[in-house]
Formats: sequence, structure tokens, C-alpha cells
Amino acid sequence: MLWRTIRDDAILFCPLEDEVVIYDALSGDTHVIDATAAQILQALQQSPSDVTTLAQLLARQLQCETGDALNEDIEGVLADMAALSLVECV
Repeated sequence: MLWRTIRDDAILFCPLEDEVVIYDALSGDTHVIDATAAQILQALQQSPSDVTTLAQLLARQLQCETGDALNEDIEGVLADMAALSLVECV
């Protein structure tokens, strides 16, 4: 199952200490997400991806192991971002 951003070019990022503020220019909504969710969102802006590909990318960036726990965390983040109309399953 592939995931993609709904509005690639309309999302603006403003990093803070441990969080990132994102602004959806089309809807006018502002959200505060953690850095990992921001990395996932930015990866999806580059190209649609599945959970396994996102896990491999995050594991390299965070220098951690891939596995079921990481995949479940990513699935949770994707579900949260889908509820905010930032990503969708294709």
C-alpha cells in the first residue's frame, strides 16, 4: 500500500526545538507534529512510498533498526496525518 501527500506544494515547514509546525496553505490549517512525522511527510513529498520504504529511510536517519515496532509507529503516524488530510493511501 502506497502513501502520498495530498498537497505537496502547499505544505510549509517551520522547525522548532523538538517539533515542527506545518502550515497547509490550501486549507489554512496549522499543525504541530514531531520531527519523525515531519521526516515522513517530507519523504512523501518526494515520492509516494510504502511503510517498509519509509521504515528503511527512517532507520538510516535515526540510526536504528527496522522491524515491526518501527513499522507500527509509522502506520500510526500515517493514520494521524491522514486524519488531518495531509496524506492519503493510493
